[in-house]
Amino acid sequence: MSSASARGSGSGSNTEIFAPADVAQLLSLGLAGPLNQARGTRRVHKRRLNRSSDEENGHIPLNAHPQSQPEAFATIPADLISNATIEYVGFAPDKATQIWNSWNNWPTTGPQREIDHVDNDLQVTFLDFLKGHVSYSADTFEDNDPAWIRYMQNWGIPTELQHSIMDGHFKSLRLDGSCAYWVRDTIKMRYAGFEDIQRASRERQQALQRASSRPGPSPGRGSGSGPSASSASASQSIPGIQRDSLPGSSLDSCSSRCSL
Repeated sequence: MSSASARGSGSGSNTEIFAPADVAQLLSLGLAGPLNQARGTRRVHKRRLNRSSDEENGHIPLNAHPQSQPEAFATIPADLISNATIEYVGFAPDKATQIWNSWNNWPTTGPQREIDHVDNDLQVTFLDFLKGHVSYSADTFEDNDPAWIRYMQNWGIPTELQHSIMDGHFKSLRLDGSCAYWVRDTIKMRYAGFEDIQRASRERQQALQRASSRPGPSPGRGSGSGPSASSASASQSIPGIQRDSLPGSSLDSCSSRCSL
């Protein structure tokens, strides 16, 4: 392992999706499960994800139990910069592991990673690093389904996502962009979904800290997720790819699936 790996793979307070005080509160209320160390994920109630999830999922009772009502919970990576995130945004497990190993074994010369905190204007963000594995130099705009499939296979895109992108119902929209464009767009939107969850968690933590500094009841199960707004957006998206990119989609069901 290179010295870049020794500096850290990206795990830490700045990349944790759920803020420490917030996740402690969620755990105490039964709204989140313990960290799955092997997968680097945890189950969280769908009403405690992004800023609008409390409103959007208001029909789901907050007292839902993960064993009896698993559909009330979403599987979310513990860290934004993680192998689990790579799988979620659209890469097959083997490819995700390969990409994650490359990120952890970063060269000591040249542009550094966003997590390295070095005095260098040239830094590579994790999102750009992921999108860089879907190359515009090997791409197609053609109305040639086998060619699209071949390129996606070469990039390590799971079969389910390939089929979703190739759905005939959205062929005319799909052909407005290239194969690489749509795959990169999916990666960007799914990553933005996690950033939304991260922002909402930090807002809840700030609310907890404010509440603890003054007398009165502590926030409980009825506390919302914050303002009803989401910052994830895209200029043009195949409808189902956009839908599955929103926070709350389960890693188990969406790491290799994107229904159109």
